[in-house]
Amino acid sequence: MSQNRKYRRIPAQLISHFRRGTSEEAQTQNISFGGAFIETNMSFSVNQTVDFEIVLPGGEQHVEVEAVVRWVNRDHPKGIGVEFIKVTAPNKIALRRYINLLMEKKQQESGRMRAVTEKSSSASD
Repeated sequence: MSQNRKYRRIPAQLISHFRRGTSEEAQTQNISFGGAFIETNMSFSVNQTVDFEIVLPGGEQHVEVEAVVRWVNRDHPKGIGVEFIKVTAPNKIALRRYINLLMEKKQQESGRMRAVTEKSSSASD
């Protein structure tokens, strides 16, 4: 699945709400500029179009997304891999800011890990 992606997925624990008559809550587990994995017990089919919103940290910003289901995982964790097909410009900007922030954090953490590893290996020399 990951070999077909344009963008790298970043781990992200975010609340999502599917809009299917009533709002059903789910959990986004990872996200990219082009899609996400959403953990849910709800039933979906491949190629099904879904409308949902992702609640960004702090709960103040809700990003509305139209997506298409690209794959379904019926094992643990149950959920769907979606590709974003329609995101308004303001929502796209908010999503990009959030993902860029996650990527910066991840790079900083990996830089710290490298520094710790280099220090510990030079200490043993």
